Amino acid sequence: GDLVTGRIGKAIDFDEVDDYIDFASTDIGDTFTIEAWIKPDSSDTTIQTIAANHSARSITDGYRFFINSSGTTDGKIVLETGNGVSGDSAATATGVINFDQWNHVAVEVDRVGGTATIYHNGVDVTVDGTIRTDFDTFSDWEIGRMEGGQHFNGVIDEFRIASVAHSADWLGVCFQ
Repeated sequence: GDLVTGRIGKAIDFDEVDDYIDFASTDIGDTFTIEAWIKPDSSDTTIQTIAANHSARSITDGYRFFINSSGTTDGKIVLETGNGVSGDSAATATGVINFDQWNHVAVEVDRVGGTATIYHNGVDVTVDGTIRTDFDTFSDWEIGRMEGGQHFNGVIDEFRIASVAHSADWLGVCFQ
């Protein structure tokens, strides 16, 4: 991707074709938080992946953090989890994401408890927080796409993944 002006300093502009960042196998543990500033392009009419550790099938063993339902620009934020046999997703209502504008998105995950809390601009916007308790957290992962597709179209800045659950107050400060 191209280096562009970000929300804070420089950011990466992902083109939805072949731009992504690949990381080696990392165990993020049973409790973790993923967050980023994103500026998604409104012209994209399908899933836009922020980060994932497996391919684009709801039952695939792993997690996928993305915006939009398949084939739409519904502005929903989703954390999809699967164990290779079945899947479950935490999600927001539609219309949460502001396209062509900066959005701070975060998901706090409690894998053992089977819950995830999704934040948008520092506010809990979760409508369904149920996730699998047995999805893979130890594998390579990518920013800007799921393995084999569902690329992000827009800018991602200040991406972070932490092996702790950040509080709502902490995430609210990150939004400021």
